[in-house]
This record gives sequence, C-alpha cells and structure tokens, in this order.
Amino acid sequence: MAVRKAAAGKPGRKAKAPKAAAVKAAKGGRKARVKITPEIIAQVKALAEAGKTGNEIAGTTGISLPSVQNLKKKLGLVGKKK
Repeated sequence: MAVRKAAAGKPGRKAKAPKAAAVKAAKGGRKARVKITPEIIAQVKALAEAGKTGNEIAGTTGISLPSVQNLKKKLGLVGKKK
C-alpha cells in the first residue's frame, strides 16, 4: 500500500518550468506593431537604393524583415528570378 500512495502523489517529481510561449505572453514578449506610413516607405526606398541590406533597413526603420521585403517588391526594387 505504501508504494501505491507514493506513486499516486508523485512526490519525487519536480514541477515543470513554464513553456517559453507562456513566459513571453506573460511579459508581453511581442513588440508593438509598427504602422507602415508613407514616410517609412520612402525611408525603405532610399535605404534600398543606397545599397543597404534588408536586415539593416529593418533595424533602421523598426519594421520586420518580411515587411521590408514586401515593400521592396512593391516598389520594384527586387530583381526577377532567372
């Protein structure tokens, strides 16, 4: 009987750490969404024409890399694939 009680209560197990997503949500882990204004579009265009990389543009403007890529495509600054 003593063995069953110990196994049922599982006293030897440690509590699991919370998942990363739960911790992020609790801290407000996502950064605020940036509204893409005409000023940001002009800034992306100028930086792209100056030869900056997508990561550099994203860091400077505060928008994500995929948003930079989408804007460059919209502005016709991306060459077509062969």
